Amino acid sequence: MTPFPVDPEIGYLAPSFKAQLNTGSEPITIDPADGTVRLIGFFAHWCPHFQREVPRVSKWLEENGVPTEIEILAVSTAYVKEPQTILPQNGLTRNAGQQIFSSIIKK
Repeated sequence: MTPFPVDPEIGYLAPSFKAQLNTGSEPITIDPADGTVRLIGFFAHWCPHFQREVPRVSKWLEENGVPTEIEILAVSTAYVKEPQTILPQNGLTRNAGQQIFSSIIKK
């Protein structure tokens, strides 16, 4: 017996979707059926899980570089035109996060 119930959605592909980057570029299409391995993180700046996760991911990327065999995408739940400090305690701004994930998207 497993300690947690098994999610019946495991093994199914996520639906395709189109997203607009806040860099002003053309929208990108995410198609799980194209064979690309992706890590997609959905976040909000106020979320305590996000606040713990982003510094860890940023540190890992600095130490290991951007992996070439996986595409990493960050999807924000809101759009803010002006840069703001997302994590004041370490100075991570929306634009800093955008630069990290924009460079990953380009790979």
